[in-house]
Amino acid sequence: QDSGSSGRRKAAEEKDNNFGRLFGVLAIVRSGILTPQTHTEKAKGGEMDDTLSICKAFLADLKDLYTFKPYMREPAAHAVCTLLNTFFRLAKNENESARAIVLKIVQDCVMPLFLETGDLVDGGDQKNRSQSSSPFATFSAEQIAIALNLQTNSGVLNIDSTQPALNELFFTEDTMSLISSTLVGTCGVNQPRTHLVWDAIWLYLTVSESSDNSAVDKRQLRSQIVGSDKSGTHGNPVDMLATIVNDVVVKKLLGGSADDDNAQSEAPSGRRLAHTRRALALTLIGTMAGIEFVSSLSGRTSLSLDADVLSSVIFQSHVVRNLFVNVISAGASGRQNQGDHTLKPKALGLLNQMIELPLKADKRLAICTALVRCEPQFDGRTRTATVHTLLGLNIATATRGDDESSATQENFTMWNSFVKFLQNRILQASDQGEDDDAVLVENSSSSVSTHEAAALIDIMFNLAKQVSRIGAKEGDDSSEAARAQKDRDSLLQEITSFLLAASFAGQLSDEKPKKKNRKRRKSAGKSVQIADRVSGLDTTIPFETRKVLSSRFFSLLTDSVNSASHASVSNRREIEMLNVMMYAINECKDLEEHGYSVFPAEIREEDDEGPTCAAIVFELLSNAQQAIDEISEAPSLRDRFEISVGVLVAYLHLCLLNCSDPSDDQDIAGIANHEEVEETRGFIEEVKDCADEILGRGDEEGKDEASNRLSSLIAMSINLLSSESSDGARGASSRLTRELVKIVLSAGLMFSAKSSDRATIDSNLADMIMQSIGVTIEEPDDEMEDDDDDESDADESDSQEQEGLFSKNAGASILDHDDDKMDDNQEMEEDNEKTNDEEEEMIDADRLNSMLEDSDIDVDESELEHHEGADKALAKLIKLKQEARKAGQAARERVELSQQLRCMLVLEIVLSGKPEGWGPLLRADVVMSMLPQMLERWARLEKASSKKGSDPATGERSALLARITSVVKAKLLKAKMSTMAWTESMNPDDHCQSIASKILEIAARRTSSKELQACCFHSLPALFRSLPSGSQAGSVLYSEAIEEWATKKTPIDARLLDELIKSNPTMAQSILVEPLLKAVPTAYSSFIKSECFRMISSLYNPNLNKAATDQEKATLDTMLNNRDTFVESAVIPTLQDEEMQKAKRLKEVLRCIEDVASFSSPHEALNRPISDKSVEALKVALKEVGEKTESEVAKCQCEALMSKLDNQQQNPQQHTTKSKQGKKKKKKNKKRR
Repeated sequence: QDSGSSGRRKAAEEKDNNFGRLFGVLAIVRSGILTPQTHTEKAKGGEMDDTLSICKAFLADLKDLYTFKPYMREPAAHAVCTLLNTFFRLAKNENESARAIVLKIVQDCVMPLFLETGDLVDGGDQKNRSQSSSPFATFSAEQIAIALNLQTNSGVLNIDSTQPALNELFFTEDTMSLISSTLVGTCGVNQPRTHLVWDAIWLYLTVSESSDNSAVDKRQLRSQIVGSDKSGTHGNPVDMLATIVNDVVVKKLLGGSADDDNAQSEAPSGRRLAHTRRALALTLIGTMAGIEFVSSLSGRTSLSLDADVLSSVIFQSHVVRNLFVNVISAGASGRQNQGDHTLKPKALGLLNQMIELPLKADKRLAICTALVRCEPQFDGRTRTATVHTLLGLNIATATRGDDESSATQENFTMWNSFVKFLQNRILQASDQGEDDDAVLVENSSSSVSTHEAAALIDIMFNLAKQVSRIGAKEGDDSSEAARAQKDRDSLLQEITSFLLAASFAGQLSDEKPKKKNRKRRKSAGKSVQIADRVSGLDTTIPFETRKVLSSRFFSLLTDSVNSASHASVSNRREIEMLNVMMYAINECKDLEEHGYSVFPAEIREEDDEGPTCAAIVFELLSNAQQAIDEISEAPSLRDRFEISVGVLVAYLHLCLLNCSDPSDDQDIAGIANHEEVEETRGFIEEVKDCADEILGRGDEEGKDEASNRLSSLIAMSINLLSSESSDGARGASSRLTRELVKIVLSAGLMFSAKSSDRATIDSNLADMIMQSIGVTIEEPDDEMEDDDDDESDADESDSQEQEGLFSKNAGASILDHDDDKMDDNQEMEEDNEKTNDEEEEMIDADRLNSMLEDSDIDVDESELEHHEGADKALAKLIKLKQEARKAGQAARERVELSQQLRCMLVLEIVLSGKPEGWGPLLRADVVMSMLPQMLERWARLEKASSKKGSDPATGERSALLARITSVVKAKLLKAKMSTMAWTESMNPDDHCQSIASKILEIAARRTSSKELQACCFHSLPALFRSLPSGSQAGSVLYSEAIEEWATKKTPIDARLLDELIKSNPTMAQSILVEPLLKAVPTAYSSFIKSECFRMISSLYNPNLNKAATDQEKATLDTMLNNRDTFVESAVIPTLQDEEMQKAKRLKEVLRCIEDVASFSSPHEALNRPISDKSVEALKVALKEVGEKTESEVAKCQCEALMSKLDNQQQNPQQHTTKSKQGKKKKKKNKKRR
């Protein structure tokens, strides 16, 4: 044991001793002591001999360390290279002594000691090494590093070519097969440091750039490598670098082939070994990409390779897929991978370092194209923004650099090149068959599948979307800003033209003259050039690809129009939007002039002499362009409407574009396509008719003077929003349709409001809008008969209880849960009746039973025979029919709800009119009538959503309900109806009472939600506030409501009255006090009585009424007079009621008595005390309550009230003054706090 222990200590000491010797040698070499000083004879004589002897001794010592243990090889080789480089640097500075010393050292020491015999003679791959005569076959990695270091400085040595290690090229096809395994063996070095041999390789292939002395040594590839291979020529560094990447990185480290991604010829065995090799491959790729590293020979170093080398050599598809895509996306499905903790962070860190590199645009473009060529969804697969950031699409990267204008110009150049690359790749989707897997594997770099083409299209679209947001700063009229704007528009037009031509351009017509075609081709636009490229392909672009292209075309058109509307001045946004549309229209026109079929042919009847659809479009566009030309300073309202119509009709004309679907059933596809085309053409004609009517053009004789010119505008907007094209059919953008309808409708309403006195939004237009969102418009006489099933019939058992305000005014009743059950049962019975009717038409019931039960009856072969399970099969058939019918109903309902949701835009635009806009078109009675209709639609949607079971239309119904709720709260309830005009034939008071009754009827239903009821209660004060005689109109309604609420059980609660007190306190004081005083003795429960006293207390608040008008003074006078009635008819009977003797009820009554007794008016002339009779009666009642009650709190309150009443009776004026002063002090204290 002692010997073993001493042996371990001896080995450790020996190891420390060896490293100490190595440290000493390096310390002396780096100190500069061995450096020859001058060229004198003294230096050439004794000093040179001393230096030589010392260097030889050091090299001999390093040889001993080199052969001691394998782990000492690399440090010793590094010391040898450091010693040699010391003299190499001096020799390059024309130090002849250093040149002579290093030449002598290399010939006498380095070559015989380190490079004469290979370290791998007795090991390694003997099969390949024994067949080669090259000395590199047996060289270790350290020997290769020393030899590379010597060849790097071969210009200093000037040694004859008889030494292979000094002049024979290393990285050729012959030598690479011998040393590749040796280089791969260096993967065991701990990362991020690499073996000495890689530092020597980078110095061997590169040379320092001619620049100032910076901290980082930036190196680029040499023009050629000095030396000769077997052919006697010099080496090409690019070819050598490609050989290193292909033979070492791809084949050895990644275990594949650069030509075949699926090859696994030399896959590493063992996961740990595979991870270490991939880690080395990541480090090498990062180094070659330009990431800074610390070299053991040159210090801080970074390589600067050309863009072509980065794209074709470094970032090969096999490298990108195996080092980045597969590594980073491994374990994305939730399964952990052993390389997650090592390879994935390293790969992600490498991508982040590449993003932060100050690379030029051509190098960033090269990396992006390489990444996208391998994996079009690189950013999505790796969950990074590598391609996005390298392209400079984020603001920080797009404007980095000292000169922002030059950086922007550089980025535009890069983006144009990248778009060209994407276009070429997308067009390659037609070169290969979609299912030809063999071709795809054989030529994976050039072939593109439809899935990859879709990803490439998305990249192009996202690029255009980001570029469209780039604009000049406000007020920047410099030439750089104009140039950037021009470059941006050019790039967007390039992408738009490609999407348009590749999607919709059909085949060339055979009837077109060739000469004429040649003349036109000289001035062909971008779309025609792309169409020519597409027509020159061997095969057509697959339909799936063209479908994605068409979808992205309309999406890009939407974003471009949106950017144009926001980037320009507000009064010129229609002009900018029209310019965007006109570019697409002109490109389509150019395609048709060059013989490409773009729009479907228009089939017209023989007797149809009207203008064609295209003629209508170009007529309206010509009118819009004429309006633009006539604008001097700012466009008028007429000009804005004319231009907005041009934008809309141009978009509708583009909606006729369609990429033909090569479906199996061409007849059905053709019929559907024809219907959509005819519908769009009908919209174009409708837009023209609308524009003519709004602008007063066309035939005036056939027009009705009483007709409303806004009817065509509203109808056109509703038809467009409820059409299939508004839902994204035929690739069109529903968002753009809504935006353009909004612009045209707003411009039309504004122009009509300022140019015509007869244009109004009357009840007919309001009904049209309400019907478009699903509101049922019924005649007053047939309202009871045509009402919905779930609201038509009241529960007859509750009819006597519900007689009163709601049954009297609206003719409706309150629904309860029995109604819901009855409706559900009724629906089930109707479904069963329909199903039974259908079955009876097929087979008679008696005949069916006899057929199923009696097997002796003769039946035809076509009739059903009795067998086991026939009854179940028939029941299953019936059930399937019912489910199919319900599924069809649900699908139709879903479509209708989607259309109604889009048509809500028309209502929102109409209600958003301001007095300076189209607000004068609105009428108070029309807006008021919309309120119960919207609340009714709200109630029906809520009831439909409350049904149990799965419903496919739940999402659409919820969205429509949320939209209606928002419109009611934000638009209708906040509409300033008091400033609106009324229809001449309308009585405001009667109409307001009718509307209020309908709203109360909706709130009174038991199926109404709390939110709906609260909205109904909140809408009533808004209605009466819009009337000059609001208090008189609401008095009857609220009086009857209070009477019914106090005497009967109804869904109406105190929130109705609280909302009026909160919204319009003056009106509440004038109309609620007397009904509440009458309701106290007749209330059917103690809770209702307590609520009455609570609201009376809130009404007798002196802060609610400032006595500013005569009406307010009259209200205060009435309230002061009602105090005696309050005592006699409300307080005295209540205090005598045994149910009101409970502490929680009595507390509210006593608080109300205190507020009423201390109430005073801000107007001094109105103040007067309560009569002595009422005070005495009140004190007697309070005394009796204090004696009867068991609550000590209630007794104290009664005594305090009696004391206050005595003081008030003795000094009424002093009591009033003190009360006011006390309130002022309280307000001051609150402000201080």
